[in-house]
Amino acid sequence: MGFLDSVKKSAAKTKKQSEIVLLDREIASIQRAFGVTLYDLLAGAVYSGHATPALLKKQPEVASAFDKFAKEIRTHEAEKEAKIKEIEICDVKKDTRLPATNAKEKLGNFSKYLGDTTQSTKLRADVVMLGRSIKQKKEAFGVDIFDQVVLSSDNTNTAGWRQAMTSAVNKQIASAIDKAKQNVSVPMSKKETKTREIALLDQE
Repeated sequence: MGFLDSVKKSAAKTKKQSEIVLLDREIASIQRAFGVTLYDLLAGAVYSGHATPALLKKQPEVASAFDKFAKEIRTHEAEKEAKIKEIEICDVKKDTRLPATNAKEKLGNFSKYLGDTTQSTKLRADVVMLGRSIKQKKEAFGVDIFDQVVLSSDNTNTAGWRQAMTSAVNKQIASAIDKAKQNVSVPMSKKETKTREIALLDQE
């Protein structure tokens, strides 16, 4: 192989590797979105007193992952709710404070108003951060179980719980899985093609 051919081959390989990086990002984005959807469906059923979703009954590994992430998420959700209540208290205090009757009371009220406003601003920032953390953990759950739930080639792996689905939530879960599988099929197929093309270039 001549020098020019070697340069062209290297450039082609680099281009395909860059395309694979972009495809990996697209796949990861689909996995994260799936995690949010699936977690919300599972948690909605589990913590509302409904029957345990069939997916958790039939796939212990998924149930174990759900329990692990749920503990962290529910802790953050409780912290978020507590801070929201604190914000409401701060807002009520600002709106219901008795009017001042002299300069000293005016100064005191203004000082308290500033304190409540500062506290409320900090609490609102905490709520945003907790909300972001909750979403990230749901996304991580999706990445963790995606291959097993969506991409498993073992038909019995999904058939068992799909046969057991009669409730609306089980059907919603099945629909979410089917949608994720459809969404990820295109970038995964493209990635496989690019990977094969790189392998062929290496053989030249």
